[in-house]
Amino acid sequence: MSAAAVTVALNKALAEIAANEGFKKPGFHFDSDDTPPDGFTSLVHRVTITDKEDRQKPSLSVISKTSIDVLAGDLNSQFYATEGHMYKTVLPAMTKIAGFSDPLPWPRCYYTSEPGTSPDMVTLGDLGPEGFVVADRSVRMDEAHCRLALAQLARFHGAGLALQALRPDAFEAMRKGLHNPWPTEESRERVMPFYKGIKITPDVVQDKFPVGSEVNKRLVKLFDAFESNNGAFMDPVAGPGFTLIHSDCHVNNMLFQYDKASGAVKQCRLIDFQMVFHGNPAIDVVLVLFVCTDKPMRDKHWDALLRGYHDEVQAVLKACGVPDPDAVYPWQLLQDQLVTASTYGLCMTPLYHCGVFAGPEVVSEVRDFFNIPENKTKTFPIRVTPTFKSRMEGLVEDVVRWGWLPSEEEVDRRVAAHAAHVNATL
Repeated sequence: MSAAAVTVALNKALAEIAANEGFKKPGFHFDSDDTPPDGFTSLVHRVTITDKEDRQKPSLSVISKTSIDVLAGDLNSQFYATEGHMYKTVLPAMTKIAGFSDPLPWPRCYYTSEPGTSPDMVTLGDLGPEGFVVADRSVRMDEAHCRLALAQLARFHGAGLALQALRPDAFEAMRKGLHNPWPTEESRERVMPFYKGIKITPDVVQDKFPVGSEVNKRLVKLFDAFESNNGAFMDPVAGPGFTLIHSDCHVNNMLFQYDKASGAVKQCRLIDFQMVFHGNPAIDVVLVLFVCTDKPMRDKHWDALLRGYHDEVQAVLKACGVPDPDAVYPWQLLQDQLVTASTYGLCMTPLYHCGVFAGPEVVSEVRDFFNIPENKTKTFPIRVTPTFKSRMEGLVEDVVRWGWLPSEEEVDRRVAAHAAHVNATL
């Protein structure tokens, strides 16, 4: 995608936004420090719109995401189509049924490109002027960050469950525009170097769980199966309490606002709805609590954080008019969902380690793997640092202690069940 094409598309989008928002003679100020915030899939422009004729009209700050060639092809277009569908149709329906008022759990959308057009583009309200930023990725999220993030996830999940319960036909129509991108052949081909790379995990934790031990055998079996069939661990078969899930919920895809005086975190917003599909909501929960935290935080706050999340889901269901929230999403159902979701979270944590918490040099390596077709047959070298080793040891220890690490037989069962589901849908 040429820079000129992006400029033309961006100017068209900005002109449409300005007209829709009542700017009589709009002026556009582009941030001079435009850089891709995650370094992977989007070129980001921050723009302030002012009215040259009506000086009293408040300015509007927007952030525009445009596709770049890192994930060129159908997969990248699907990501943007999903996000456009979410912002144009699904999130407004969630807002309406739950009676959400400002501030919403997500930013306002001002523009989405039409499916099939190039470049793909989504333009949102920029929360930066309100003090929202990505949390410091060099440290894991503490209890306050997790509590705020899980509360917003609970609102998202609760509104989806309410739509499904109260407006099933409308929900099904919305759901048809959303597809799990990860089990597809194209996405698997793209990320296969990383699935191969994370198979080092049993070796990384062998000081605590030696080669030949029962835990080691289960880990080897799990990571081997995940490489060949990751879809088997995302609960592809719909079950009770399934709803629309973010599926990429980590510190890079949340924004936090902090108190200027104390530095205490105050608010959270969810962003980047490019990978939403119908699935197990506990996947989002474990991505937050596995990928973004350390063991000491989980040891101290795990139960309270889960209770807070579940209470908020039920509060949203009640506010939406669901007669018996406990019939839709009881506490025990969350516990059952966590058991199955934990295997996915465990396998994805080392993969996110080389992206979400990576420095610029690793981001560059990751982009090279995405960009170079020949790399699809290679193994991405996961950098094993003392911090990474400690975090993976702590996570495996927790999953084992909770009794959630599947046996070798259970791994085989889930793979077979997934294969049967896929065959039945052909």
